[in-house]
Amino acid sequence: MNTHKRIGGVLLVWIGQGRERDTLDAFFAKLGRTRSRRLEAVTMDMWQGYIGAVQPHAPQAAIVFDRFHIERYLTKTVDDVRKQEFFRRGGTSAAAAVARS
Repeated sequence: MNTHKRIGGVLLVWIGQGRERDTLDAFFAKLGRTRSRRLEAVTMDMWQGYIGAVQPHAPQAAIVFDRFHIERYLTKTVDDVRKQEFFRRGGTSAAAAVARS
């Protein structure tokens, strides 16, 4: 766990390991209600457990999804639509295999 490190003009408050909501709940308990209510933004990936942990403890804080996860989500979505359109327009699995080689 890392706490209170300045990166550029931004104060990094905490980095934790694991993907459990309990981890963030414990962090907010340690941070306390007053400081939790002063948070302006919380950066995270798009996991519902993180969102669900932040909202009750810091409802005023903007939730900012990190760029890596947004790009991965959008790339997958575009790829899924591309595949659907390929097959909708008569493409075959054999043609897709040839296109990949």
